[in-house]
Amino acid sequence: MIQTYKQVCDLEELQNVKKLIIWSDGCRRHFKNSAMMIFWCIFHQMTEMEVVLEFFESYHGNNACDAAAAHIKKKLNVYQRDTRSILKNATEVAEICSTVKNHKGFEGPVDVSGKMEVTTFTGITHFYKFIPCAGNKICAYSSSDDNERIAKTYSPKPNEILVIIRLVQEKWNFNTIEEESE
Repeated sequence: MIQTYKQVCDLEELQNVKKLIIWSDGCRRHFKNSAMMIFWCIFHQMTEMEVVLEFFESYHGNNACDAAAAHIKKKLNVYQRDTRSILKNATEVAEICSTVKNHKGFEGPVDVSGKMEVTTFTGITHFYKFIPCAGNKICAYSSSDDNERIAKTYSPKPNEILVIIRLVQEKWNFNTIEEESE
């Protein structure tokens, strides 16, 4: 997921963005987990971009991404049906995705090696808003409309922070803050 966020943040449309608000369905495997929380904390420090992570309650409703995915799936199905061929590679899929109005397809990362072992953010499923805060911490809020009452903070261990800093530096070519965290 970190590589995918890199590609999204590199989009020309986002070059002058100062605040990134990310809404998600809360899939713990990809978005709502301890490693991603550490990543966003480091991302905030490295880019000085304000980051707010907002999560819908699990299994309650759809967001714009669900609608976009439905349009993309339909376009891919129609293409395969009309051409009587299977999709052969990521480039072909990206090109077809780009034909959907107001969408831009691109190939996702292929280097997905390595697994990050990090301390579990206990109770993460009970919170719906997360913001990187001072001191390499993530502030968790009980609801998306709450901006004042921090329900819990998550403080990763220094070695976990360094693992993710090195990953981000390697994948994103950042050269900052490692010395500050050591």
